[in-house]
Amino acid sequence: MKVKNFKLIYLNTCLYLFSNLLFAQINVTQREFLIHNRGMLHETVYNTGEIAQSWTPSINYKVTVPMMEWPSNSRTVIDAIEYDGQMNCFGGGIQITANFKGTSGTTEDKGRLGAFCGGVGSGTKTEPPFGIWSFPVSSQLIENYPILPDGSLNPNFNPNEAEQIIIQKWNTSAGIGVTRVSRAYSYPDYDDFIIYEYTLENNGIFYDNVENKLKQIDTTLVDVMVTFIYGISPSMLGSSRLNPEHTWDVHYKMNYPASYWDPDYWLLYNQITAVGGDTLLGGRPEPFLNTFKEFATTGKNGGGLLSPQAAGFSILYYDTEHLSIIDTTNSARNQSPQFVTLNLFKRKSGMPLDLGPDGKIKQPYKSFVGNDANARNKTWETINNFALRNGSFYDGTDNWLPSIYIGRFIPLDLGNYVWSTRTLSFGPYYLKPKDKIKFAIAEMVGYGADPNKLVVGGPKLLEGKHWTKGVFWNRPVKVENQIVSQNYVQDYGIPDYVNSKVVYINDVAHKAAEAYLGKNLPKPDKWSYDPPPFWPENNPKDGSYRVPIPIPAPVIEAVNTDTGTVVIKWKRFVEDFEKKYPEFVTGHLRKFNVYRADYKMGPWKLLGSVNIGQVNEDDEYEFIDSDRSFKVGETKYYSVVSVDEFENMSGKTNIISHKKNIGPASELKNVYVVPNPFVIKSGFQGLGAERMLGIYGLPAECTIHIYSFSGQRLWTIEHHAQSYSDNWEQITRNDQDIASGVYFFVVTTPSGEKTMGKFLVIK
Repeated sequence: MKVKNFKLIYLNTCLYLFSNLLFAQINVTQREFLIHNRGMLHETVYNTGEIAQSWTPSINYKVTVPMMEWPSNSRTVIDAIEYDGQMNCFGGGIQITANFKGTSGTTEDKGRLGAFCGGVGSGTKTEPPFGIWSFPVSSQLIENYPILPDGSLNPNFNPNEAEQIIIQKWNTSAGIGVTRVSRAYSYPDYDDFIIYEYTLENNGIFYDNVENKLKQIDTTLVDVMVTFIYGISPSMLGSSRLNPEHTWDVHYKMNYPASYWDPDYWLLYNQITAVGGDTLLGGRPEPFLNTFKEFATTGKNGGGLLSPQAAGFSILYYDTEHLSIIDTTNSARNQSPQFVTLNLFKRKSGMPLDLGPDGKIKQPYKSFVGNDANARNKTWETINNFALRNGSFYDGTDNWLPSIYIGRFIPLDLGNYVWSTRTLSFGPYYLKPKDKIKFAIAEMVGYGADPNKLVVGGPKLLEGKHWTKGVFWNRPVKVENQIVSQNYVQDYGIPDYVNSKVVYINDVAHKAAEAYLGKNLPKPDKWSYDPPPFWPENNPKDGSYRVPIPIPAPVIEAVNTDTGTVVIKWKRFVEDFEKKYPEFVTGHLRKFNVYRADYKMGPWKLLGSVNIGQVNEDDEYEFIDSDRSFKVGETKYYSVVSVDEFENMSGKTNIISHKKNIGPASELKNVYVVPNPFVIKSGFQGLGAERMLGIYGLPAECTIHIYSFSGQRLWTIEHHAQSYSDNWEQITRNDQDIASGVYFFVVTTPSGEKTMGKFLVIK
């Protein structure tokens, strides 16, 4: 494994707060983020607890880090406008509240402790927990990749662990320290989720608001509540196509994501199943007819549906050992003064408290579906206030779930299913000094939901119906008020970023559970949820992470030739992988598939295959791409995946970008610009390439000056490369886009050679 310690410092955060902290006594470091980028799901995690970002759905800004990005590498340019891509989350994290033993505070101003490590802010205010509720300790990335950068096998690879592991620790203002270990894979069956294991310890570290410093006090904490929160609204690309300002505020308001719950996997997820009540706009089809047909038929930008994701999280484990014993008649036995003092042993419906035989309340304690306005006060009121627990899985009149769920709160607000915020709360817990509790959740995205499976939620709730079928995209689609397809998936297929038979979010949840438990699970009957395939409180508190491993992808390089072709090369190291890990691999290596794409996201074109053992005289594999449609000066992406006897494939972990070129001109003669004239969409293909101009006929060393018609110098390119071309993206020295008109270029060499020419730009 390869371990990295990162110091990605946010200098614009409130570092001044640390001047009064007790550095000598309590370890505090800077707020940092790391990025899970191994699989198809990319995510940003902070050592202050936030996931994706601080809670800022309405701020007008450019996305700079992945925010539950699926598929990965999705930033794109459409009609010369750059879009942030397929971001599905505008903030998440963990929230903790507690009381000192002997107290029964209810809110911040009434003495209750709180630590909101993500999911806090409002539509107009960013509120990072840094220096307020969360005090970072460390952040560490472990790369457990099977192949080293030189292409050889990693001698330290651990097949019983995930490929990418991030360990982050922080203290909180509630006396509880948090360690979060998150894991990600590149294997196609397991690359659409990230598993988070949380360990919460009563370490006695508190932030004293009066003295403005951290203190250590050994004390028992009671009525501890733990909430996991996500703001999920799939996907930003779909809404931003109609919103030139690219604000999250318009994103979630335009989408109104429908909320669902799959009891089999304790899975909460959101989907854009309709827009403005129109189900024909579900999945957010590209809104313009010509580009819809282009995207749908080619797979560009993921296809014609720009928000097809079902995104959410599932519960894999929650602690029951440290739940408070609630006894309303014996104060010596009672561990929850909050419940007794506030008469919370009765719900608003008048039904008795949902206690098990051990005197502990059944879990989960509470769920919430709401909008983005989770400022500090509302967070206290709506998420962590005990008194709002007013429902359960079973209400005594509608026996719609089997008996094993009776007394537990339903993870869905039946009165509000069309907002983006999803939470699930556990507790109350009773934690003595040094006590630890653990949780495991899996964040995931799928291409819609299983249409043959019954789930809870969606518009059917308005009709008084709990159960509904999952929403998949083999359905009618409308663009510009025309029905353009009666069965979208049947007509256009599933996009190639869905790279295995794991398609629906329900299937992703199933694979996440298998990874956590380290074993195969039977698929549940689609009509029965008694029992579910696993019960979180009975699962082990530590994940297993033993999963089938495909033969890894080789490290590749691309080489230009003097005949205008591109050769892809790789060494034979991966052939030895199955010999070293025979009990883990999915099958024997049979061949390599070679792919090329205009965009790093895809779609990927299969160029051909190379069989195992089919090597050149240098004992290396090679594939010659002689496709003349790949023009000199363009940049494209290559990937080679390993394929076993059962057609199991590795992930595309070796994607490289390559600019096609030919060797430099021997002397300065004819230099020309292509395309000339330039018009919209006449340029090269690929992200950021639509405005690119190629300058050809260059020697290895020269200087290129570009002038306007009036003689103003706009740009200078110092060309020092073993290639005969270079590029200009029509940007001036002042970072301005050029207008239509006639432009001139002058090329000079160190030896004094000089040539010039002109070109036309039409926009």
